[in-house]
Amino acid sequence: MRERFIQYLASNGIPIDTCSAAYPFTVTYLRTLTTEEQQQADTLIADFDPSEVAQQQWEQSRENQAAVNAIASRDAIARAARAGTLALMFSLQECRAKVNELLTWANAQGANITLLETGTSVEEAFEQVAQLIQAGAVP
Repeated sequence: MRERFIQYLASNGIPIDTCSAAYPFTVTYLRTLTTEEQQQADTLIADFDPSEVAQQQWEQSRENQAAVNAIASRDAIARAARAGTLALMFSLQECRAKVNELLTWANAQGANITLLETGTSVEEAFEQVAQLIQAGAVP
C-alpha cells in the first residue's frame, strides 16, 4: 500500500522526501513544498483509500499495464519469445481462433473490436489483446 500511496501523491505533483512504512503514513516533504501543495497533499491524504479492494484494483491495474507493455513491445527478443510461445501452444489458425473467441466475448460486453481475419498476423493479434487488457475486458 505504501508504494501506491507514494505514487498517488507523486503523480499529483506532491514533492515527497520520505514516507513511513506503515499506514497511517507519516510523510515528510521536500523543502520546495509550497503552501498550495501542502493543502493539496492534505486533501489527497484525506481522500486516500486504504481498503484492500482499492489495493487489489491498483495491483490488477499494474499487472494489466505490465501485460500490455509486454504484448506491445517492439523489442525483437520479446517478439521472438511471444512467437515461440504461441508456436508451441497453438498453430497460427488455433491462435487466431482463440483470440477471436476472446474478441467475440469482449464485443458482447460492449467492446467494438474487429475480429482477426485469415491473413491477420500474430503481431496484430497481440495488439488487439493488448487493447482488451487496456479496456479492462481481460481480467
